[in-house]
Amino acid sequence: MKIAVCDDEPLICKEVIRRIRMLSPTEDVLEFHNGKELLDSGFTFDLVFLDIDMPEMGGMETAGVLSRRRRDTLIIFLTGSREHMPDAFKVRAFRYICKPVMPEEFHEAFISAKQEFAERVMISVRHDHMTCTILLDDVICFEAYGDGTYIYTADAVYTSARSLRSWLDEVGEHYFYQVHRSYVISLRHIQSIELNTITMRGQNLEVPVSRRSRTALKEAFQAYMKENAR
Repeated sequence: MKIAVCDDEPLICKEVIRRIRMLSPTEDVLEFHNGKELLDSGFTFDLVFLDIDMPEMGGMETAGVLSRRRRDTLIIFLTGSREHMPDAFKVRAFRYICKPVMPEEFHEAFISAKQEFAERVMISVRHDHMTCTILLDDVICFEAYGDGTYIYTADAVYTSARSLRSWLDEVGEHYFYQVHRSYVISLRHIQSIELNTITMRGQNLEVPVSRRSRTALKEAFQAYMKENAR
């Protein structure tokens, strides 16, 4: 993984980096002392340890920019107070660690982040005569058209000659669910469920739900939320 440690206290940075090296000596780690310095570096990171209270640009604002640049960056907040915890979840923070950093808490957060990164799944899509690689977690839904499919992410809509059935066979175990003969949706991107439709995050899509899928969909979504609650 490519890792950033960003804290305005150099001693904290050194301590976090030391703990990373103890657990995983080969990681590529860079140190920054404020959010602007981190963002201006031009690098993208798989994991960022980010202080919340920093001069010039605070951690919450920095996290928002990081998430817009690359939604799959894992963010672990470092802070001396728990008062910012509700805001941390708005930017989908992976973990929230209070300072001084306790070894057990740091160990759990870092190992969990490594496991999350290792378990990420990519799919290849033939689109406009090119092969594109997409992080499966970024896929909002698949929509059938003729013999092919549209694949929706927050940033783009891809076309694929593969059938909806073939995609479902490939990704079904990764929290996808067929709600209609023409749609397979990602449970992780559901914003709201109505009687006959689902609103999906990212593209603000309204997807139809067949009558026979309603009850099973709600049960699948509840099971997904329970399993992935942190």
